[in-house]
Parts: sequence; structure tokens; C-alpha cells
Amino acid sequence: MESSAPELISAMAGGWNAKLIVEAWTTGGAAPKNSIGLAIAARHSGGRHVCIVADEKSRQEYTCAMQNRPAGIALPEVMVGEAEELMGRLTGIDFLVVDGHCKDFTRVFS
Repeated sequence: MESSAPELISAMAGGWNAKLIVEAWTTGGAAPKNSIGLAIAARHSGGRHVCIVADEKSRQEYTCAMQNRPAGIALPEVMVGEAEELMGRLTGIDFLVVDGHCKDFTRVFS
């Protein structure tokens, strides 16, 4: 049986013992599969999981999508705003996942 992308992402974050896992998510993105995998990785590594969303509408959509997550999986900390601005507030990021559907997603790496 082949692994899926969310399983691979989770295994990578967990295998690297990531203490700060950040994902930048956009409306219509891959949540909750990637987020659930990252939350599992954060739990195993004892790390922090942060999800960055662009606006309040996106936060509500993301939070709603995550309501059906499996029992025992924590909802990540959700930060609202421009990803490149919020990234400046987060130090020591060990693992970063950026939704390719995000407008100008490469700016997150600046």
C-alpha cells in the first residue's frame, strides 16, 4: 500500500523531531489531511504546530474543516494575517509546509 502526501509530510516532520511546525494554508487548501498529519508529528515530537491563514474567513473555514479530526488530535494554533509578516514573529521554525494554492506563496520564504 502506498503512502499519501500527508503521511509523507507527517513522517518527515516527526522524523526530524520538529519542535516548531508551521503551515501556511489558504481557502480550499488541503486541510485537514495535512494538518492532521502535522498535528500528529507535533504531538510525537513534543512540538508546537501553527497554522497561518490570510483572514478571518479562512480561519473559520479551516477551523470548521478541522472539527472532524480524530479524537486526541489537537487543533493547531491559528494565526491570522499575511504569511510573510507572521513568519517574522516565529523563530526557530523546524518544518514549514506552504499550500501551493496560496497567492505568491514564495514570499513566505523571504
